[in-house]
Amino acid sequence: MKKKAFTLIELLIAMAIFAVIMASLSLLLRTGIKSFLHGYFSTQLLEEASTVFSDRGSSRGLISCLRESGGIVKALPSEISFMLRGGTVTYLLDGNKVIKRTAAGENILSGCAGDFSFRYYSRTDGKWAETSSAAEAGAVAAYLKLVKGGSSFSCVSGAFLRNGAK
Repeated sequence: MKKKAFTLIELLIAMAIFAVIMASLSLLLRTGIKSFLHGYFSTQLLEEASTVFSDRGSSRGLISCLRESGGIVKALPSEISFMLRGGTVTYLLDGNKVIKRTAAGENILSGCAGDFSFRYYSRTDGKWAETSSAAEAGAVAAYLKLVKGGSSFSCVSGAFLRNGAK
């Protein structure tokens, strides 16, 4: 009696078909995981940008603090200090950390900053123009770029200052 068995060619063809199917599934899974991670990191970055710029619970964001400030004390490209209710508040970039410094201490608002910089504007002849003088600044634009897990998020926000009728 003859035993039925697969020939070598039949086995090779079956293995090739199996390899193509597995490669397709692997590619689909990899693409799905990559999309998920991109969305996940983008959401985290948006959350961190929101923490830096806007009011979040008991923490006051940069823009609301600037709007209520009594004037800029120090104006550098990557640091700003201003008076707020009798105390000085400073926002700065230290390495890849965005830090808010007050008399009560330091808070790290973000640990994945690629860039955090400021531009200062004053009003001259009815037009806003960039200035390097903190005393002349009537508006501030803050630029923030966050980078995490291959994703990046950039945003710009600005505020007109209360002392900024200039």
